[in-house]
Amino acid sequence: MISQKFVRLIADNAKEITNYWVKDISENITTPSYKEHDKDECFAYGMSILKELGDWIDNKKRATEIKEIYLKIGKERAKQNIPLEEVVSANLILKRHIWLYVLSHGFLSNAFELYQVLEINNQVVYFFDRLVFYLVYGYELETTAKIKGMEHLFGRD
Repeated sequence: MISQKFVRLIADNAKEITNYWVKDISENITTPSYKEHDKDECFAYGMSILKELGDWIDNKKRATEIKEIYLKIGKERAKQNIPLEEVVSANLILKRHIWLYVLSHGFLSNAFELYQVLEINNQVVYFFDRLVFYLVYGYELETTAKIKGMEHLFGRD
Protein backbone atom coordinates (compact mmCIF):
# COMPACT_ATOMS: atom_id res chain seq x y z
CA MET A 1 0.00 0.00 0.00
CA ILE A 2 1.19 3.51 -0.80
CA SER A 3 0.82 4.80 2.76
CA GLN A 4 3.34 2.23 3.97
CA LYS A 5 5.64 3.20 1.10
CA PHE A 6 5.33 6.85 2.16
CA VAL A 7 5.98 6.08 5.84
CA ARG A 8 8.96 3.90 4.95
CA LEU A 9 10.45 6.60 2.69
CA ILE A 10 10.11 9.19 5.46
CA ALA A 11 11.45 6.85 8.15
CA ASP A 12 14.38 5.65 6.05
CA ASN A 13 15.36 9.22 5.17
CA ALA A 14 14.34 11.07 8.33
CA LYS A 15 17.88 12.24 9.11
CA GLU A 16 18.35 13.72 5.65
CA ILE A 17 14.96 15.45 5.67
CA THR A 18 15.58 16.79 9.16
CA ASN A 19 19.04 18.05 8.27
CA TYR A 20 17.59 20.01 5.32
CA TRP A 21 14.92 21.40 7.63
CA VAL A 22 17.33 22.44 10.40
CA LYS A 23 19.51 24.20 7.83
CA ASP A 24 16.47 25.95 6.37
CA ILE A 25 15.03 27.22 9.66
CA SER A 26 18.52 28.43 10.65
CA GLU A 27 18.64 30.61 7.54
CA ASN A 28 15.00 31.35 6.74
CA ILE A 29 13.81 34.94 7.15
CA THR A 30 10.58 33.71 8.79
CA THR A 31 12.46 31.91 11.59
CA PRO A 32 15.32 34.20 12.73
CA SER A 33 15.23 32.95 16.35
CA TYR A 34 16.22 29.50 15.16
CA LYS A 35 19.53 30.86 13.89
CA GLU A 36 20.72 30.90 17.52
CA HIS A 37 18.64 27.94 18.71
CA ASP A 38 20.37 24.69 19.66
CA LYS A 39 20.72 22.71 16.42
CA ASP A 40 20.73 19.35 18.22
CA GLU A 41 17.43 20.22 19.90
CA CYS A 42 15.96 21.28 16.55
CA PHE A 43 17.20 18.06 14.96
CA ALA A 44 15.68 15.91 17.73
CA TYR A 45 12.39 17.79 17.41
CA GLY A 46 12.28 17.34 13.62
CA MET A 47 13.03 13.64 13.95
CA SER A 48 10.27 13.25 16.53
CA ILE A 49 7.73 14.94 14.25
CA LEU A 50 8.62 12.61 11.38
CA LYS A 51 8.17 9.61 13.68
CA GLU A 52 4.85 10.97 14.99
CA LEU A 53 3.67 11.58 11.42
CA GLY A 54 4.52 8.00 10.44
CA ASP A 55 2.71 6.70 13.52
CA TRP A 56 -0.28 8.93 12.69
CA ILE A 57 -0.52 7.62 9.13
CA ASP A 58 -0.12 4.03 10.38
CA ASN A 59 -2.88 4.70 12.96
CA LYS A 60 -0.49 4.10 15.86
CA LYS A 61 -1.10 7.58 17.32
CA ARG A 62 -4.42 8.90 18.50
CA ALA A 63 -5.54 12.52 18.34
CA THR A 64 -5.37 12.78 22.14
CA GLU A 65 -1.70 11.80 22.09
CA ILE A 66 -0.95 14.45 19.47
CA LYS A 67 -2.81 16.99 21.60
CA GLU A 68 -0.79 16.19 24.74
CA ILE A 69 2.57 16.24 22.94
CA TYR A 70 2.10 19.54 21.12
CA LEU A 71 0.36 21.39 23.96
CA LYS A 72 3.48 20.68 26.00
CA ILE A 73 5.82 21.72 23.19
CA GLY A 74 3.83 24.93 22.63
CA LYS A 75 4.30 25.79 26.32
CA GLU A 76 8.03 25.03 26.04
CA ARG A 77 8.41 27.32 23.02
CA ALA A 78 6.67 30.14 24.93
CA LYS A 79 9.08 29.61 27.86
CA GLN A 80 11.97 29.75 25.39
CA ASN A 81 10.60 33.10 24.15
CA ILE A 82 10.53 31.98 20.54
CA PRO A 83 7.96 34.19 18.79
CA LEU A 84 4.79 32.28 17.99
CA GLU A 85 4.88 33.12 14.29
CA GLU A 86 8.34 31.55 14.09
CA VAL A 87 7.17 28.41 15.88
CA VAL A 88 4.35 28.04 13.36
CA SER A 89 6.59 28.83 10.40
CA ALA A 90 9.24 26.29 11.45
CA ASN A 91 6.62 23.52 11.53
CA LEU A 92 5.15 24.50 8.18
CA ILE A 93 8.63 24.54 6.68
CA LEU A 94 9.08 20.94 7.88
CA LYS A 95 5.82 19.93 6.19
CA ARG A 96 7.12 21.52 2.99
CA HIS A 97 10.45 19.68 3.27
CA ILE A 98 8.65 16.36 3.66
CA TRP A 99 6.80 16.85 0.37
CA LEU A 100 9.82 18.27 -1.43
CA TYR A 101 11.75 15.18 -0.44
CA VAL A 102 8.98 12.76 -1.34
CA LEU A 103 8.37 14.31 -4.76
CA SER A 104 12.06 14.67 -5.59
CA HIS A 105 12.71 10.98 -4.94
CA GLY A 106 10.37 9.49 -7.51
CA PHE A 107 7.62 8.57 -5.10
CA LEU A 108 4.96 8.50 -7.81
CA SER A 109 5.31 5.81 -10.41
CA ASN A 110 1.88 5.97 -12.08
CA ALA A 111 -1.35 7.99 -12.27
CA PHE A 112 -3.24 5.71 -9.88
CA GLU A 113 -0.68 6.47 -7.17
CA LEU A 114 -1.39 10.17 -7.62
CA TYR A 115 -4.89 9.66 -6.21
CA GLN A 116 -3.48 7.68 -3.29
CA VAL A 117 -0.87 10.36 -2.62
CA LEU A 118 -3.66 12.92 -2.43
CA GLU A 119 -5.20 10.80 0.32
CA ILE A 120 -1.87 10.70 2.15
CA ASN A 121 -1.54 14.45 1.67
CA ASN A 122 -4.89 14.86 3.41
CA GLN A 123 -3.55 12.89 6.37
CA VAL A 124 -0.33 14.91 6.45
CA VAL A 125 -2.25 18.20 6.28
CA TYR A 126 -4.62 17.06 9.04
CA PHE A 127 -1.67 15.98 11.22
CA PHE A 128 0.11 19.32 10.79
CA ASP A 129 -3.14 21.26 11.29
CA ARG A 130 -3.60 19.54 14.65
CA LEU A 131 0.08 19.95 15.51
CA VAL A 132 0.02 23.69 14.81
CA PHE A 133 -3.31 24.19 16.57
CA TYR A 134 -2.05 22.54 19.76
CA LEU A 135 1.32 24.31 19.57
CA VAL A 136 -0.49 27.65 19.40
CA TYR A 137 -2.91 26.65 22.15
CA GLY A 138 -0.11 25.48 24.45
CA TYR A 139 1.86 28.64 23.69
CA GLU A 140 -1.20 30.73 24.53
CA LEU A 141 -1.79 28.86 27.80
CA GLU A 142 1.80 29.48 28.87
CA THR A 143 1.68 33.14 27.88
CA THR A 144 -1.59 33.64 29.75
CA ALA A 145 -0.09 31.97 32.84
CA LYS A 146 2.91 34.35 32.64
CA ILE A 147 0.60 37.35 32.44
CA LYS A 148 -1.49 36.16 35.38
CA GLY A 149 1.73 35.67 37.34
CA MET A 150 2.55 39.34 36.80
CA GLU A 151 -0.84 40.76 37.86
CA HIS A 152 0.57 41.74 41.24
CA LEU A 153 2.84 44.22 39.44
CA PHE A 154 -0.18 46.18 38.28
CA GLY A 155 -1.87 47.58 41.37
CA ARG A 156 -5.62 47.84 41.48
CA ASP A 157 -7.19 51.19 40.66
